Amino acid sequence: MEAFASYLMKSAIWLTGFAIVYFLFLRNERYFMLKRIYLVSGILFSIIFPLISFHYQVEIPVPDMSQADMPGTGIPILQQDISGKPFDYRLILLFLYLSGITILLIRAMRHFRSIFKTISKADINEQGPAKLIRASQFPASFSFFNYVFINPSVSENEAQEIMNHEIVHVRQKHWFDLLLVEILRLIQWVNPFAWIYTRFIRLNHEYLADQAALQRTASPANYRAALINQLFESPVISLTNSFNYSLNKKRFDMMKKIISSPYRKFKVLLVLPIFAIVFYAFATPEYHYQAQPINPTSQTASSTIEIPPQIQALKEGKNNGIEKGVTQDTSKYSFKIGKDFIGDPHTLIIIDGVTRDNKTLQSIDPNAIESISILKDKSATALYGAKGDNGVIVVTTKNRPALPVQAIGKKAVGMGLKPPYPRLRPEDYPTFKGQGHESFNDWLRWQIKYPEDAVSRGVSGKVTASYIVNPDGTLSTPEIMYSADKSLGDAVVKAIVSSPQWEPPKNPESTYPFEASVTIKFALPDKISIPEEPFVVVEEMPMFPGGDAALLKYITDNIRYPESAKTNNISGRVIIRFDVNSEGKAEEATVLRGVDPSLDEEAIRVVNSLPVFSPGKQGGKPVPVYYMVPVTFSLTKPDSVKTNP
Repeated sequence: MEAFASYLMKSAIWLTGFAIVYFLFLRNERYFMLKRIYLVSGILFSIIFPLISFHYQVEIPVPDMSQADMPGTGIPILQQDISGKPFDYRLILLFLYLSGITILLIRAMRHFRSIFKTISKADINEQGPAKLIRASQFPASFSFFNYVFINPSVSENEAQEIMNHEIVHVRQKHWFDLLLVEILRLIQWVNPFAWIYTRFIRLNHEYLADQAALQRTASPANYRAALINQLFESPVISLTNSFNYSLNKKRFDMMKKIISSPYRKFKVLLVLPIFAIVFYAFATPEYHYQAQPINPTSQTASSTIEIPPQIQALKEGKNNGIEKGVTQDTSKYSFKIGKDFIGDPHTLIIIDGVTRDNKTLQSIDPNAIESISILKDKSATALYGAKGDNGVIVVTTKNRPALPVQAIGKKAVGMGLKPPYPRLRPEDYPTFKGQGHESFNDWLRWQIKYPEDAVSRGVSGKVTASYIVNPDGTLSTPEIMYSADKSLGDAVVKAIVSSPQWEPPKNPESTYPFEASVTIKFALPDKISIPEEPFVVVEEMPMFPGGDAALLKYITDNIRYPESAKTNNISGRVIIRFDVNSEGKAEEATVLRGVDPSLDEEAIRVVNSLPVFSPGKQGGKPVPVYYMVPVTFSLTKPDSVKTNP
């Protein structure tokens, strides 16, 4: 009985929360289908979520059992009085609750019997998914599952308008929502919000039906007139959708076509605080007893705690050669009792970056220690993963060996990072023909042949390719990052592939592949060179004639919305990066973020046609500079293309 009462209370609170949010924020919104989903979700959550138990952990100290039996310790003693058992008033409440359910069931059964009796004797007229019944027993028109009841006194024109309305109830299966809410209302009949919630659902059904019926009717005025004619007819029963339900000014107002902002749909998210509050209110605590820290001075300990002198010095605030401000509070750390151990047997001990055992830690001279850090919980697992679950003691000595650069890279990868390999010295790099890796670019320039077909077609421009030198000195297949023409890119790839084997780095620790890129410039008639790498920021940035406003206007005036994109309703923002070379010409335009090939190509075409800029300058000298411009294609207006800085 207690379990059911708890379930009933939780279910009522869930439903009440959904009802309050709907009443305050959603009832006047015109997104009727979204509101239907919200209301049905509220019913399902009110039925299902009270059955799910949520828990949270509570840490409590273990009581001192040596004092538990002593008087005056303040520990309460629970006593049970069995001298007499009073009358349980909960039985009266249960009787009243069951009586209410019984009355509602009897009333519903009487209504159902009346409807089923009418169906069994009536002539049924099939109209699509609905079955029309002309029945004089019911003055008002309504639908019950896929049956539609209309009084014979209603004219044919008015009956057609009513059918346009009721058939929406049938097709959208509104009876399912009503069945759910009637079951919930039967269980929660003592909750006034259950009755209010039923009204919300029924009224939203009428809004949905009105919205669809007005699109089917030939005369909206006739439809509204049919509603008014049904105004004074009495409503029918639950589990039915009555044509004249809640026929008032608000229902007519909801028929008006008013465009609302789609962002108003996000109002349904206002129910999320209800989730948080209810989850928190009904979460069950799980008590976990936590052992009290061991007192090193306790006389009852079976053995002594042997803490190495360097740790003890930290606890006592002594320096002993250890730098101040580099350690954490070790008094909160649990040290294991015993001769050969410190901390938990599974505590990870790192000395100068190497995993060590407890004996090694105890043998260290305190004067040789530079710093000690004790990591626990997330601070330990964030750096050392599962190995740090039981805590980590990190010791750094003054005479520690230098950390190899390879270890730095491995540690970064272990932390989920992908940094470039830190090549700090010349011996960390592979060499090409006994010289630095930069010499490969000069060699490559002389190996490339200007393609004859590119010369005949008057093609020139830049090619940027990336390549990887493997640890054994071989080159991986290069990748074209940008190419003004396919033939030019093929010529660069062919030359890179023909490279002789490189010499591996002299540093044996440098075993990571070396990644590099090269840019080749082709200029007619047959000039091939290594261009200067563009700057990102310079003292004097490039300037379009007339400034940025003129640049954006030029792009807007000269761009053309691709017909294929308009046909397929494609829009979006394309971000183009290009170089403004030392002569002020825009070149090597690339797509940093694309939308569709047709839009991307059009944006690049216009950028490549830009007039000459005033070139950027560094130290008073013209230099190439990267430049970026976003182009937004929008279909909100015909052929609308705009640029946004």
